Amino acid sequence: MKKIVLSLGLMAAVLVSCNEKKTTDTTEPKENTEEILNPDPAHNAQNSLDWFGEYTGTLPCADCEGIEYLVKLTEDNTFEVTTTYQPSGDSFVEKGNMVWHENGMIIRLSTDNYDQQFKVVENAIIYLDQQGDEIKGDMADLYRLEKK
Repeated sequence: MKKIVLSLGLMAAVLVSCNEKKTTDTTEPKENTEEILNPDPAHNAQNSLDWFGEYTGTLPCADCEGIEYLVKLTEDNTFEVTTTYQPSGDSFVEKGNMVWHENGMIIRLSTDNYDQQFKVVENAIIYLDQQGDEIKGDMADLYRLEKK
C-alpha cells in the first residue's frame, strides 16, 4: 500500500512538473516593426544586391497585346531600355544614366524621350507608376521584370 501511495505521489509530482512546463510562454518574440518600416540605410538594394545585369518581361499595354522590355543596367550607372510593342514589333531603344533614389531602393531611368522608375529587388526590378508607387491589385505581378 505504501508503494502505491508513493507511486501516486511520484506520478503527481511528475504531472505537476510537466504542467508547469506547458504554462511557460512559448510565443515567439514580436518583430521589431520600427526596423521593418525604417530599414537599416546601410543595407539597401544599391549596396547589398547584385542589381546590374539584364531584366526582361512583358508588361501590360492599354492599346496592344503587351510591351516586351529588355532593361540593361550597368555598374557605371548607365542603362539601355529596349521596348518592343506586340504584335506590331515596333521597337524603341533608350540609353542614358540612371539615378538612384536616396533610399537606395529605387532607380530612375530618364532621357529626353523616356522617364521611368523601378524598384530594385532580389533578381528583379518592379515597374512603378507615374507617382513612383508600386502598382497594386490583381495585376501587380505583371509589372515585374526578371533578371536573366
